[in-house]
Amino acid sequence: MLAILSRDLRSHLAGIVGTKEYLKSNFEKMDISTVKEMLSLIYESSIKELNM
Repeated sequence: MLAILSRDLRSHLAGIVGTKEYLKSNFEKMDISTVKEMLSLIYESSIKELNM
């Protein structure tokens, strides 16, 4: 059971970290609508993680 929960938590966190790293590296080159969309994804993933 713990292995399943750990895997689920890790996958959400990996998505959050990966998206954040991409934004950090490419923020200056991105258009604002793409940045907003990615921030929204980070927010939604964070809320899901918190609710788990």
